[in-house]
Amino acid sequence: MGRRHPRRRFVGPGQHVQHAQEWFDPIRRIRASDERFDGDGTCFRNIRGLKGRRTPVRGSVPILSTAGSGPGREFATRNADCLFTRGIYLSRSKEEIAALRARTDTQGRKVGVLTFSHVIGRPTEQEAKDYMHHVGDENADREATDNLIRLQLAHAHSLSHDLLQQIRYGFALGHGGFPSVGAPDQAAAGIVSRHQAGFAGSTPSLRRLCERAPLLRGRGSAGS
Repeated sequence: MGRRHPRRRFVGPGQHVQHAQEWFDPIRRIRASDERFDGDGTCFRNIRGLKGRRTPVRGSVPILSTAGSGPGREFATRNADCLFTRGIYLSRSKEEIAALRARTDTQGRKVGVLTFSHVIGRPTEQEAKDYMHHVGDENADREATDNLIRLQLAHAHSLSHDLLQQIRYGFALGHGGFPSVGAPDQAAAGIVSRHQAGFAGSTPSLRRLCERAPLLRGRGSAGS
Protein backbone atom coordinates (compact mmCIF):
# COMPACT_ATOMS: atom_id res chain seq x y z
CA MET A 1 0.00 0.00 0.00
CA GLY A 2 1.54 3.31 -1.00
CA ARG A 3 0.76 6.90 -1.84
CA ARG A 4 1.54 6.52 -5.49
CA HIS A 5 1.30 3.51 -7.77
CA PRO A 6 4.66 2.55 -9.30
CA ARG A 7 5.02 2.47 -13.04
CA ARG A 8 5.70 -1.00 -14.32
CA ARG A 9 7.76 -1.46 -17.44
CA PHE A 10 7.50 -4.31 -19.92
CA VAL A 11 9.68 -7.24 -18.91
CA GLY A 12 11.82 -8.24 -21.86
CA PRO A 13 13.72 -11.47 -22.54
CA GLY A 14 16.13 -12.30 -19.74
CA GLN A 15 14.65 -9.70 -17.38
CA HIS A 16 12.32 -11.99 -15.42
CA VAL A 17 14.84 -12.46 -12.60
CA GLN A 18 15.53 -8.74 -12.33
CA HIS A 19 11.77 -8.15 -12.31
CA ALA A 20 11.39 -10.65 -9.45
CA GLN A 21 14.23 -9.02 -7.47
CA GLU A 22 12.77 -5.54 -7.83
CA TRP A 23 9.41 -6.89 -6.64
CA PHE A 24 10.88 -8.87 -3.75
CA ASP A 25 13.15 -6.17 -2.32
CA PRO A 26 10.26 -3.82 -1.37
CA ILE A 27 8.31 -6.75 0.11
CA ARG A 28 11.27 -7.62 2.31
CA ARG A 29 11.74 -3.98 3.31
CA ILE A 30 8.04 -3.57 4.15
CA ARG A 31 8.28 -6.52 6.52
CA ALA A 32 11.37 -5.13 8.22
CA SER A 33 10.27 -1.53 8.82
CA ASP A 34 7.19 0.62 9.42
CA GLU A 35 8.76 3.60 7.64
CA ARG A 36 7.64 4.72 4.21
CA PHE A 37 10.25 4.57 1.47
CA ASP A 38 10.81 5.44 -2.19
CA GLY A 39 12.38 3.42 -4.96
CA ASP A 40 13.20 3.49 -8.63
CA GLY A 41 14.32 0.46 -10.62
CA THR A 42 14.47 -0.81 -14.17
CA CYS A 43 11.22 -2.78 -14.06
CA PHE A 44 9.36 -0.80 -11.38
CA ARG A 45 9.75 2.97 -11.67
CA ASN A 46 8.78 5.92 -9.54
CA ILE A 47 7.86 4.16 -6.29
CA ARG A 48 6.91 6.83 -3.73
CA GLY A 49 5.83 6.56 -0.12
CA LEU A 50 5.54 2.79 -0.05
CA LYS A 51 4.44 1.28 3.26
CA GLY A 52 2.87 -2.03 4.23
CA ARG A 53 0.40 -2.59 7.02
CA ARG A 54 0.37 -6.37 7.18
CA THR A 55 3.36 -8.48 8.18
CA PRO A 56 3.62 -12.21 8.92
CA VAL A 57 2.38 -13.12 12.41
CA ARG A 58 5.77 -14.58 13.37
CA GLY A 59 7.76 -11.80 11.77
CA SER A 60 9.05 -13.81 8.82
CA VAL A 61 8.07 -16.74 6.63
CA PRO A 62 10.24 -19.22 4.72
CA ILE A 63 10.87 -18.10 1.14
CA LEU A 64 10.76 -20.87 -1.47
CA SER A 65 11.95 -20.37 -5.02
CA THR A 66 12.48 -22.45 -8.14
CA ALA A 67 16.03 -22.49 -9.46
CA GLY A 68 16.18 -24.03 -12.91
CA SER A 69 18.23 -21.48 -14.83
CA GLY A 70 21.50 -19.80 -13.91
CA PRO A 71 19.86 -16.41 -13.17
CA GLY A 72 17.10 -18.21 -11.28
CA ARG A 73 19.66 -19.87 -9.04
CA GLU A 74 21.36 -16.54 -8.42
CA PHE A 75 18.03 -15.12 -7.29
CA ALA A 76 17.26 -18.14 -5.11
CA THR A 77 20.65 -18.20 -3.38
CA ARG A 78 20.37 -14.48 -2.60
CA ASN A 79 16.79 -14.50 -1.33
CA ALA A 80 15.29 -17.92 -0.63
CA ASP A 81 15.42 -20.21 2.37
CA CYS A 82 14.74 -23.23 0.19
CA LEU A 83 15.10 -23.63 -3.55
CA PHE A 84 13.59 -26.19 -5.90
CA THR A 85 15.57 -27.82 -8.67
CA ARG A 86 15.01 -30.93 -10.74
CA GLY A 87 16.80 -34.11 -9.70
CA ILE A 88 16.79 -36.47 -12.66
CA TYR A 89 20.40 -37.67 -12.57
CA LEU A 90 21.50 -37.92 -8.95
CA SER A 91 25.22 -37.92 -9.77
CA ARG A 92 24.76 -34.57 -11.51
CA SER A 93 22.46 -33.31 -8.74
CA LYS A 94 25.08 -34.08 -6.10
CA GLU A 95 27.58 -31.84 -7.88
CA GLU A 96 24.99 -29.08 -8.37
CA ILE A 97 23.97 -29.16 -4.71
CA ALA A 98 27.62 -28.90 -3.63
CA ALA A 99 28.07 -25.90 -5.94
CA LEU A 100 24.92 -24.22 -4.61
CA ARG A 101 26.04 -24.72 -1.02
CA ALA A 102 29.46 -23.30 -1.80
CA ARG A 103 27.80 -20.26 -3.33
CA THR A 104 25.50 -19.65 -0.36
CA ASP A 105 28.39 -20.19 2.07
CA THR A 106 30.23 -17.26 0.49
CA GLN A 107 27.10 -15.17 1.06
CA GLY A 108 26.84 -16.27 4.68
CA ARG A 109 23.52 -17.98 4.03
CA LYS A 110 22.12 -21.49 4.43
CA VAL A 111 19.68 -22.61 1.76
CA GLY A 112 17.96 -25.98 1.63
CA VAL A 113 17.77 -27.66 -1.77
CA LEU A 114 14.48 -29.40 -2.58
CA THR A 115 13.38 -31.41 -5.60
CA PHE A 116 10.35 -32.96 -7.30
CA SER A 117 9.65 -36.67 -7.49
CA HIS A 118 7.03 -39.21 -8.45
CA VAL A 119 6.56 -42.50 -6.65
CA ILE A 120 4.98 -45.63 -8.11
CA GLY A 121 5.03 -48.41 -5.54
CA ARG A 122 3.45 -51.80 -6.14
CA PRO A 123 3.84 -55.20 -4.46
CA THR A 124 6.27 -56.29 -7.20
CA GLU A 125 8.67 -54.51 -9.52
CA GLN A 126 6.88 -55.81 -12.62
CA GLU A 127 3.53 -54.49 -11.39
CA ALA A 128 5.10 -51.08 -10.85
CA LYS A 129 6.63 -51.07 -14.35
CA ASP A 130 3.33 -52.18 -15.89
CA TYR A 131 1.51 -49.36 -14.15
CA MET A 132 4.20 -46.87 -15.21
CA HIS A 133 3.67 -47.96 -18.82
CA HIS A 134 -0.11 -47.67 -18.36
CA VAL A 135 0.20 -44.08 -17.14
CA GLY A 136 3.18 -42.72 -19.03
CA ASP A 137 2.70 -44.40 -22.41
CA GLU A 138 -0.84 -45.65 -22.90
CA ASN A 139 -2.77 -42.86 -21.17
CA ALA A 140 -0.48 -39.83 -21.19
CA ASP A 141 -2.11 -36.48 -21.87
CA ARG A 142 0.32 -35.28 -24.53
CA GLU A 143 -1.30 -31.88 -24.96
CA ALA A 144 -1.13 -31.17 -21.21
CA THR A 145 2.48 -32.32 -20.87
CA ASP A 146 3.58 -30.25 -23.87
CA ASN A 147 1.83 -27.23 -22.36
CA LEU A 148 3.68 -27.77 -19.07
CA ILE A 149 6.95 -27.93 -20.98
CA ARG A 150 6.19 -24.59 -22.62
CA LEU A 151 5.15 -22.93 -19.36
CA GLN A 152 7.81 -24.23 -16.98
CA LEU A 153 10.81 -24.55 -19.27
CA ALA A 154 10.36 -21.43 -21.34
CA HIS A 155 13.74 -20.06 -20.20
CA ALA A 156 15.63 -23.37 -20.20
CA HIS A 157 17.63 -23.24 -23.43
CA SER A 158 20.32 -25.82 -22.71
CA LEU A 159 18.26 -29.03 -22.49
CA SER A 160 19.18 -31.82 -24.88
CA HIS A 161 16.49 -33.60 -26.90
CA ASP A 162 16.86 -36.81 -24.86
CA LEU A 163 16.62 -34.96 -21.56
CA LEU A 164 13.59 -33.04 -22.77
CA GLN A 165 11.88 -36.31 -23.70
CA GLN A 166 12.66 -37.72 -20.27
CA ILE A 167 11.22 -34.63 -18.57
CA ARG A 168 8.09 -34.87 -20.74
CA TYR A 169 7.66 -38.51 -19.72
CA GLY A 170 8.13 -37.53 -16.08
CA PHE A 171 5.41 -34.91 -16.39
CA ALA A 172 3.02 -37.59 -17.64
CA LEU A 173 3.87 -39.84 -14.69
CA GLY A 174 3.68 -37.30 -11.90
CA HIS A 175 4.54 -33.72 -12.80
CA GLY A 176 8.17 -34.47 -13.45
CA GLY A 177 11.08 -35.07 -11.19
CA PHE A 178 13.06 -38.03 -10.00
CA PRO A 179 11.31 -41.43 -10.32
CA SER A 180 10.97 -43.90 -7.46
CA VAL A 181 9.44 -46.96 -9.08
CA GLY A 182 9.23 -50.58 -8.04
CA ALA A 183 8.46 -52.88 -5.15
CA PRO A 184 8.32 -51.24 -1.69
CA ASP A 185 12.07 -51.55 -0.99
CA GLN A 186 12.95 -50.21 -4.45
CA ALA A 187 10.56 -47.25 -4.28
CA ALA A 188 11.69 -46.34 -0.76
CA ALA A 189 15.35 -46.71 -1.76
CA GLY A 190 14.78 -44.05 -4.41
CA ILE A 191 13.58 -41.67 -1.72
CA VAL A 192 16.61 -42.46 0.45
CA SER A 193 18.99 -41.94 -2.49
CA ARG A 194 17.78 -38.37 -2.95
CA HIS A 195 18.59 -37.62 0.68
CA GLN A 196 22.05 -39.16 0.25
CA ALA A 197 22.64 -36.94 -2.80
CA GLY A 198 22.14 -33.90 -0.59
CA PHE A 199 18.52 -32.93 -1.11
CA ALA A 200 16.89 -31.53 2.03
CA GLY A 201 13.47 -32.75 0.95
CA SER A 202 11.17 -33.63 -1.91
CA THR A 203 7.58 -33.13 -3.04
CA PRO A 204 6.48 -36.67 -3.93
CA SER A 205 3.62 -37.34 -6.30
CA LEU A 206 2.07 -40.67 -5.29
CA ARG A 207 -0.71 -42.24 -7.31
CA ARG A 208 -3.52 -43.79 -5.29
CA LEU A 209 -1.81 -42.68 -2.10
CA CYS A 210 -4.25 -44.18 0.41
CA GLU A 211 -3.70 -47.63 -1.06
CA ARG A 212 0.05 -47.45 -1.62
CA ALA A 213 1.45 -45.50 1.33
CA PRO A 214 1.36 -48.54 3.66
CA LEU A 215 3.68 -50.35 1.24
CA LEU A 216 6.38 -47.73 1.79
CA ARG A 217 5.81 -47.09 5.49
CA GLY A 218 7.77 -50.07 6.80
CA ARG A 219 10.81 -49.52 4.55
CA GLY A 220 10.77 -45.77 5.16
CA SER A 221 10.70 -46.20 8.93
CA ALA A 222 13.52 -48.71 8.82
CA GLY A 223 15.67 -46.38 6.72
CA SER A 224 15.04 -43.21 8.71
